Amino acid sequence: MVLKKVGSKFNCMKKQISATYIPFLLTFAGFIAIYSFLNWYYILEPVSDSISKDFTNFWLPFLLPLLPVFVVFLIFLKPSKGNWIRFSWQVLLATICIIPASLLAQSYLETATGKITALDDISHLNQYPKTKYYTLKNYYIDKSNASIYTTCKMINAGWDFQIFVACPVYKCQSDTSSKVVEAWLTKKYFKNIGRLNSGAEHLMKEEKFWKDSLNAFDQFDMNSFRYLERTPHDSFFPYFEKTIKMAVKYDSKQPILLLNPQKEIFEERNGNKLFWLILSFILGNGFFLMILYFLNEGYSRKRIAS
Repeated sequence: MVLKKVGSKFNCMKKQISATYIPFLLTFAGFIAIYSFLNWYYILEPVSDSISKDFTNFWLPFLLPLLPVFVVFLIFLKPSKGNWIRFSWQVLLATICIIPASLLAQSYLETATGKITALDDISHLNQYPKTKYYTLKNYYIDKSNASIYTTCKMINAGWDFQIFVACPVYKCQSDTSSKVVEAWLTKKYFKNIGRLNSGAEHLMKEEKFWKDSLNAFDQFDMNSFRYLERTPHDSFFPYFEKTIKMAVKYDSKQPILLLNPQKEIFEERNGNKLFWLILSFILGNGFFLMILYFLNEGYSRKRIAS
């Protein structure tokens, strides 16, 4: 009798795997592969600045998995009228299992892809096709003419203080008299100070953040980078634009190119992202198998009770 029950459960689980898990696995792998390829081909490889990276690397891979999961499950599971609640839960939970790997895949692609161009100096920038990374042989970073822009905004977790800094980059120090700036090196300082009880406390915290950030910038060696990365068009990009437009050296006729100095070795820029991507894929599949098991258990008990 016990063996019969175990066998029945096993057969039920086999049906669940063939009917639900295999479509889920195909959707999981297919969505990440197809979306990542499209993101790379149309946005990352041509170094497109037309679309915000927040949109292509977060919001789309966060929201889009719901659509293919719903369509594939609808085709394979063919839910009846009485099973729509169960079907909806399967779609929602399957989507949740896909999202972490979907986001990590775009984060990995963001650093893993992109070519590096070796420049003799910054004036040669426009002589080469646009790439994501650069190295500079001869350069002068003008910290004395750095432009600074500050923001302070209230969010749920408290007050966000941000300082955006941009320094003009020249071929050599003698070029600093020119208003033609080919590129700007960027630096950002950020701090959340939580909720404050009074205006005096707010002013004190803001002044401390301002002083600490300026001291950190004064001590920061802008020449210590190994390579430069184009600052992506994300939610911070408009603030850097405002920073540059406030600069003494700003020329409205010149296009704004922002470069972010990177200190790590170029070949090590991905860190452990690939490991976390693979792990999130494995865990996503494991969690969905567990979900199928518990859904099947609950469904079996419900049938026995009725």
